[in-house]
Amino acid sequence: MADEKQPLLTAGAYQKRCYSTEKRQNKLENNEQQLNPTVNTGSGVLLSAGLIIGSGIFVTSNEVLASVNGSIGLSLLAWLGGGLVAMLSTLCYCELATSIRESGSDYTYLRHAYGPALAFLLPSTITFVPTSDAITALTFSKYLVQPFFKNCDAPVLAVKLFAAVMILLLTTMNCYSAKVSVRAQVIFTSAKILTILAILVGSVVSCVKDYTVAEYNYQNLFNKQDIDGIGFSKVSRVLFQVTWPYQGWHALCYMTEEIKNPAKTLPRASISSLLIVILLYLTINVAFLLVLTPEQIISSTAIVTTFSNKVFSRAPWFTSLIVCLCAAGSYSAGIVTQARMTYVAARHGHLPKILGMLAIHNPSPTPVMAIFVRIVGALILIIIGDFDKLLVAFGFFSWIFLCLSSASVLVLRKRKPFLERPYKVPAIIPVIVIIIGSSFAILTIATEPNFLYLYGLSIYLLELVMYNLFIVKKYKMPSCLSLTLFLQKLLKISS
Repeated sequence: MADEKQPLLTAGAYQKRCYSTEKRQNKLENNEQQLNPTVNTGSGVLLSAGLIIGSGIFVTSNEVLASVNGSIGLSLLAWLGGGLVAMLSTLCYCELATSIRESGSDYTYLRHAYGPALAFLLPSTITFVPTSDAITALTFSKYLVQPFFKNCDAPVLAVKLFAAVMILLLTTMNCYSAKVSVRAQVIFTSAKILTILAILVGSVVSCVKDYTVAEYNYQNLFNKQDIDGIGFSKVSRVLFQVTWPYQGWHALCYMTEEIKNPAKTLPRASISSLLIVILLYLTINVAFLLVLTPEQIISSTAIVTTFSNKVFSRAPWFTSLIVCLCAAGSYSAGIVTQARMTYVAARHGHLPKILGMLAIHNPSPTPVMAIFVRIVGALILIIIGDFDKLLVAFGFFSWIFLCLSSASVLVLRKRKPFLERPYKVPAIIPVIVIIIGSSFAILTIATEPNFLYLYGLSIYLLELVMYNLFIVKKYKMPSCLSLTLFLQKLLKISS
């Protein structure tokens, strides 16, 4: 299908698709392949919660407690505060997603609010440098392989090999069918919730047998000596630590076109899933504090292992099962959601057009090429291996884009007042999110300066050069059309 026969949507047709009623939006236009709406409220809750609940809660619980000088009360308030920040941001995304009913999340909203140049930066980075995918896969592999090496660290090669295997298996499943991937996510999330409940039950049983630690901890919830000495640097650090495990709260916005009745389903599923996650995160931390002292938690390099050795001493594999389920569920949900941003960006000419094509012979249309490109990027990062510092730098920039997305609520109310808004948040909410997000960015730079922030900025500047070359000046690489036609025939994909 040559570009001349498959032109991009005109501005009028594009507005018709985005802003018309829901019934007209779900129709096929111009005989194009489209994503089918398969996600209802229940599966949406499990999909969103499954993406949010990853290994982050188990990695950062000890770091959060250390950042507040071991104050139990402040650490629990910090986790609650992180959830409230995520909830405020979620409300902003709900208005955006129900007024602009197009998949792609931040990319879509930034494009409508600020124009294509700024929006171009997001999908290109997420598509070709999927750092979170690589880290999640390595976390899964590490906890899968480590139990077989009790007296030493697992070989690096083995960890990377199993990480690659996990990526290939879960990606194949997601490429086969969106319905299959959603059903698998239901299983992953249900298993994770049941596992977390097992942690709570195990901690209660252990506490009943010996309540000395629990009694000491909860008699010293707000120790004045611990609270003294907590300055701005620690506040900024703890805020970043507690919001990172909540990342993914706007997951359903990546796949708005695949949600049934999004005007009602998306707000209900997004808010409900986040409430569940907040409750679960508080529950996990309370469970840890029922059996472990703050000193034990802070000194532990793997808090779940320390907890499991004390509570589930007869089942040492239980720790690995917890983290593996969380990591696999997060990766699977990430494929379902973030590949849709790549798909939408390609559909509007900001990435190669082939990334916006769907598999036409699958049980349900799936953006196979968008998913495949993310595999390549994740596998390259796994081979490189050392990218933890890069994650911190890109995490800093992600907060900037979250602020811009929240601000787009106000910008679109001014620029596009004709948009139908089935769900509308008070104007003060995006203002609060902007203040909090910008504070994160400023405090991070002031308290933890790092040359990687400059590195991240240089990446974005390079992407702007590419935008000017390929989008504005419309430069086309030789044989690009022939390669696109070849891949369409090989993979049986269509626009």
